[in-house]
Amino acid sequence: KTGSGTTLLLGKQFKNNLIIRHIEESCFSAWRKAYESYENWTVTGFDYVPIEPIYSFRFDTKNGLVNVSSGVLDLNLEEWYAFSGNTFKEELDRQKDKIMNVLSGLGISHENANDANFCLRFYRDKNGNVDINQIPRTYLIDFDKAIKY
Repeated sequence: KTGSGTTLLLGKQFKNNLIIRHIEESCFSAWRKAYESYENWTVTGFDYVPIEPIYSFRFDTKNGLVNVSSGVLDLNLEEWYAFSGNTFKEELDRQKDKIMNVLSGLGISHENANDANFCLRFYRDKNGNVDINQIPRTYLIDFDKAIKY
């Protein structure tokens, strides 16, 4: 991995649910703008914000970076396609295109939008079991190179 540093939280309540990204303030500004633009996402047909969730953030005066607590998703598209043989590829590619179009309309360039940075969140039944018969939600993550233009 290049770009920002990442801290995995290992405490019981956070394990596999939360990470802290350490990114430059300008990149965080682009990420935050994308994440907070709910209306732009709904107009495009999303019933969720398809951007890596921001739970909290804090500027670190020692290193000049923003520490961003973020939610962990399921697996990325690269892993999914290798595992599933391109299941849902057409639908997931449409979701990716819509995400990129909204970002462009917001004046944001991710600068590293590849299948490793598009992650999925699968639907689950009441017992928490993944439902692989439903098209998962797609999210764009890792905004450590993002820019606003």
